[in-house]
Amino acid sequence: MSNNPFANHLIPEEYYNEFTDEEFLNLGIKSEDLMKYRIFNFELKVDLKLWYEPVKDYTYRTEILNLTNEEVECLLNRMIEIDRHFFDDDKKKSKEFLDLNNRRDILEGIEKKIDDIIKEKFSENGCFIKTPLRSPKDVPTYSAKKEWLKDFGKVIDKMKITNYPEQLLQYSVAITKALKCTSGSDAMFLLCSSSRVKSDLRKFLKFPKHQAYLVLREFDDAIVRNPGEEFRGFVYNSKLTALSQYNTFEIFKETLSKKDYYQKLITEFWEKELKEKIPIKHYVVDFYVTEEKVIMIEVNPFFMGTGACNFNWAKDYTALKNGPFQFRMTETQKYHGQDLVDMYFGNPWRKLIFQKRQDHQKKVRNQKIFLLIAVLIVIFAILIKVFLVK
Repeated sequence: MSNNPFANHLIPEEYYNEFTDEEFLNLGIKSEDLMKYRIFNFELKVDLKLWYEPVKDYTYRTEILNLTNEEVECLLNRMIEIDRHFFDDDKKKSKEFLDLNNRRDILEGIEKKIDDIIKEKFSENGCFIKTPLRSPKDVPTYSAKKEWLKDFGKVIDKMKITNYPEQLLQYSVAITKALKCTSGSDAMFLLCSSSRVKSDLRKFLKFPKHQAYLVLREFDDAIVRNPGEEFRGFVYNSKLTALSQYNTFEIFKETLSKKDYYQKLITEFWEKELKEKIPIKHYVVDFYVTEEKVIMIEVNPFFMGTGACNFNWAKDYTALKNGPFQFRMTETQKYHGQDLVDMYFGNPWRKLIFQKRQDHQKKVRNQKIFLLIAVLIVIFAILIKVFLVK
């Protein structure tokens, strides 16, 4: 791969050579965007439509909503019109977005289709909506609704202000909960406010080899409540080469104490139920373990664009391809204090943590001043008493 400029992304040579530069340019793709579209084409090698049906008994219920080019264009127009910083006012619903668009009939149609699917297939549990490539998680990360921040603030108030790993864990929980959709309106808000979704839909429109569609998946609150039970596996040439704890910023002592148990459970599940059913050679797969049962969450592309968790694509690429098998869990805290907040928290959440810390410091300072005043009063009272006795 030394002559492959794509090697920096560690994508197999056969996928890089699938299309020539000329073929991409003939689609109207700019030369500076060639690598972006090669990545896009590679990511769709693990398209959900390829793997869901063979393993649907072992993963979460999933519904697909195919989009026409006209629907994609209308969604993109809606996204362009929405302020880049998104709306954080929970009173602004998607109906208000539609009023601003001259193709509200098409957008309302998409919303109704989503709403019908949620009511019929997912009921009150709600769903998680995304493109085939990415979720709209940038919306809660960088433009949190007031209600999300308020709920997160209540959780933070119940823990030590210096417990940064637990704060980060609860932040991750809050972001995931914010992606739960119980109506078409919820879904349209997230989709139309997301730069990630906008980028994906533009690529589908430009590269007609792949049809654009939305993915609606069953939302499992248990994963949110039990982040220590989620794992990521690495598969190369249909061989499970590595396994990692998914949420690497926290030490889950109970899970760590049963490391061998989890390894056996997951590897046997993959070998028995998934290995021969997933029609893809190289991929990254996520698991959730509950009550001695393993659930496959999803499949991701085997390349640097996918998080490596406790591995490192640059340092561990050969091991992730060839083995021998390794299972890595977080056993020591990698980052400490403010570093955790600065590295992981989106801006509105980081501001909240900073404000909470200032409030705590002010409270502690006031308590010290009060205590000092109380001590001085007692000393003064004793001195007066001694003086009067004399």
